[in-house]
Amino acid sequence: MLKGLTYKKKNRFLWVGLFLFAWIIYSYAISDTLKAWNDCDEMEQRLAQAADAPMQNAVLEKRLKEMEALIGSGKQGAVDARQELMGIAAAWCQESRCTLREFPATILTEEKDLRVETNMITLEGNFKELLGLVYKLEQRDKPGKLASVDFQMKKDPKTKNRILTATIYIQNIKKTEMQLVSN
Repeated sequence: MLKGLTYKKKNRFLWVGLFLFAWIIYSYAISDTLKAWNDCDEMEQRLAQAADAPMQNAVLEKRLKEMEALIGSGKQGAVDARQELMGIAAAWCQESRCTLREFPATILTEEKDLRVETNMITLEGNFKELLGLVYKLEQRDKPGKLASVDFQMKKDPKTKNRILTATIYIQNIKKTEMQLVSN
């Protein structure tokens, strides 16, 4: 069969045969080896990440505690923060010449996995004593993050005197429990 062929045709058959032989070897042996090698590299990277996991977890826990300290989310719940704020404000009003005017319900806002609890309290008194309460809430007792203070001068229609009121906004930010989805 090969006797009647020229060297040029024999050479072409040799190259086609060599190509088919290389393709068969690659398909059945080398491709599986390369896939196993890539899988091994990927598993080694995962193992290296898993080895660092306890250290990364500790770093993330530390950052979370720092953030909670900054935003004032160390309290157990909205009721506790509200009761604590009411206690602080009532004690301050008894010590000073301030009057508690308003203490509306807590405003709850949820976004993604965060829950923002906003407590608002309105007091009446002189500037020095109202500012003293603001200082106490922000620096000493810290029932939450002091978000805003709104001082307003109003005129009392009965007595025709000017009255200074301060509306204080205290926020607590909490992480809500998310349900874990398993594969």
